Amino acid sequence: MQLNYPQKKNGMYLLKKSDIDPIAEMVLKEYAPDGSVLGMIAFSDTEYNAYGYGPDGVIELEEGNMLIDFSLCGKDCRARRRYTQAHELSHWICHRSYHSPDNRCYEFRKNSFIACRTENIESYRRNDFSQRTDSDWEEWQADSLAAALLMPKVTFIQEVETVF
Repeated sequence: MQLNYPQKKNGMYLLKKSDIDPIAEMVLKEYAPDGSVLGMIAFSDTEYNAYGYGPDGVIELEEGNMLIDFSLCGKDCRARRRYTQAHELSHWICHRSYHSPDNRCYEFRKNSFIACRTENIESYRRNDFSQRTDSDWEEWQADSLAAALLMPKVTFIQEVETVF
């Protein structure tokens, strides 16, 4: 699957809100025609330092794998876990070229993974679009595509029409 949207010189896609639903539809048609849930993220083979994990706290992640916080494993956290998985998958779909223009693990020029921290959530939601950083745009794009993957516009409209 390839996205055909304008990009900055550094590989960051220039996506508008109206681009998100078509991307979600394309992903769902190609990778989940039966409606199954997707999830995976790590831009290349890497090590991640995780407090309290193993003797040295290091987790080895292979390219394409996702790391989800253990606190989201409970039955009560199913919705949040699914959203987090969709969010990380959205980074994989939209931001591999930003971190590696040729999608080769040995050419990563920024990060081999993206850690979505809670303190970053509020910073990218500010209203001054001219002050947004590439990191802010990454988070906005991942959040928007995650929502569209979990609640596709076409499916939502069909369901609303059957009720009303």
